[in-house]
Amino acid sequence: MFKRKGFLMSIALVLMLVILVGCGGQEEVKEESQIAEDQRYGGTYMGRLSSDPPTLDPAHATDTTSTKAIDNIFDGLVRYDEDLNVVPAIAKDWDISDDSLTWTFYLRDNVYFHDGNHLTADDVVYSFSRILDPKTQSPRAWLFDRVEGAEAFQNGEADAVSGLKALDDYTVEITLAEPFTPFLSVLTMEVASIVSPEAAKEYGDDFTRNPIGAGPFEFVSWRNDHQLELVKNENYYIDGLPYLDEVVFRIISESSPAFAEYEQGNIYEMADGDIPDGQMQRVLTSDEFSEELINVPTLGTYYFGFNTEVEPFNDKKVRQAMNFAINRDIIADVLMNGTVTPARGILPPGMPGYNDEIEGYNFDVDRAKELLAEAGYPDGLPGTYELAYNTDDTHQSIAEALQRNLKSIGVDVELINMEWGTYIEKVDDGDTEMFRLGWIAAYADADYFLHPLFHSSNAGPGGNGAFYSNSEIDEMLDKARGMEPGEDRVELYQEAERIIVDDAPWIPVYHYARVGLVKPFVNNYFMGATGEFPLTEVWLDPDHQ
Repeated sequence: MFKRKGFLMSIALVLMLVILVGCGGQEEVKEESQIAEDQRYGGTYMGRLSSDPPTLDPAHATDTTSTKAIDNIFDGLVRYDEDLNVVPAIAKDWDISDDSLTWTFYLRDNVYFHDGNHLTADDVVYSFSRILDPKTQSPRAWLFDRVEGAEAFQNGEADAVSGLKALDDYTVEITLAEPFTPFLSVLTMEVASIVSPEAAKEYGDDFTRNPIGAGPFEFVSWRNDHQLELVKNENYYIDGLPYLDEVVFRIISESSPAFAEYEQGNIYEMADGDIPDGQMQRVLTSDEFSEELINVPTLGTYYFGFNTEVEPFNDKKVRQAMNFAINRDIIADVLMNGTVTPARGILPPGMPGYNDEIEGYNFDVDRAKELLAEAGYPDGLPGTYELAYNTDDTHQSIAEALQRNLKSIGVDVELINMEWGTYIEKVDDGDTEMFRLGWIAAYADADYFLHPLFHSSNAGPGGNGAFYSNSEIDEMLDKARGMEPGEDRVELYQEAERIIVDDAPWIPVYHYARVGLVKPFVNNYFMGATGEFPLTEVWLDPDHQ
């Protein structure tokens, strides 16, 4: 085995794109140096969630609303730093065998769960086994399916996962059945958070309302449609952190009232990328927001999907026609105020494997009508089809734009607006014809986009809401997961993406950039290409504590 002390996984392509934001710029940095360390402690951070989280159980989290809260309650073995390097968290160090199959993690000995129990290697084994346990029904179990013995455990042929072992109280050994290139990055994800076994067993399905981890903040209460409250973990394993006494996430679904609350100082962030349309130009151009503005390219894609198992969307030509009917430039330039990039493919700029030569679908109404005619619909599609989306002003504006575009080629869609938790269940169950979603990378590898979203094994809750199935794609994605990093792997992903775009299970609309606001008295707040960072190191100016 070879030692990787403080091993770092740098992703050069991403770093060319990422802007990490610490509020206040250079002038604020100078002011920070004048504030003594002991003056940074205290206060309540008033954040915002755009809906009730569907879950606070890391094993079930698949959305950014849930993970925003989970990231502050739980920690994993490793985490990303501000430069997207994988760095120690609960694990202080690790070894990787020469064949990349055996990963040995050495845990800190001063980590405690919020219930007071000492975190040991057995708890890591429990947490990862719980993800794989069919009783848990984790939609992210596939991320651990290459652990040795995972399949036998899931099939009931073994009582434990043979590849997960506690060698002693503070040493965990994970053995993979075959190499998995992005495995270390997987361990930065919320699903890989370490949970309290006692709490998970005691609460069962109600663990989602009683989450107990070892993160910087402890769960206190959750009042639906009102707020989620966390308090400082006084026994956090990193000395001196967190600074904040309390975190309150106000749950405000509509962007206009949320913006009003922000302007009144009742919340300290508008960081969900949904600044109201009527306020965007003011935010982007007015001096009053110059010290508060966040504009961060994000590794994500906004799209509308087809349920490829239902007629007429099981016909590739119909899906291609509808792609040609969409004016992505208008959506990006007008509805999104020029803050995003129109999407020609699936992978976003900055993602290893991104192909800037992919053709995609330009706006061509005549070609769209030709394809519908070739599919047997010269007068457009008969009937009316459901286009579902979750409650949000921006989503509604974009859905209305699609509705108008599709009407021009003889396709009528009815817009269905739903609350997020109910909506995501509808998508996962395949109870849709067309649906809106976005996908933001939890780690910078093409595997995280293409495998969950398009591999047939992940149909439904696994991420493949289009229920897309292509055996050739399955084989390509399975092969790429175990390949050594390099040009051959990138080329395989690019070929897979080309085939998927041609099959058109999605209408890719744009690649994300996060435009938001954070109050200037909030310090050490960071937004990166994969989303918001935990509030572990955030502190408030003394006069706002």
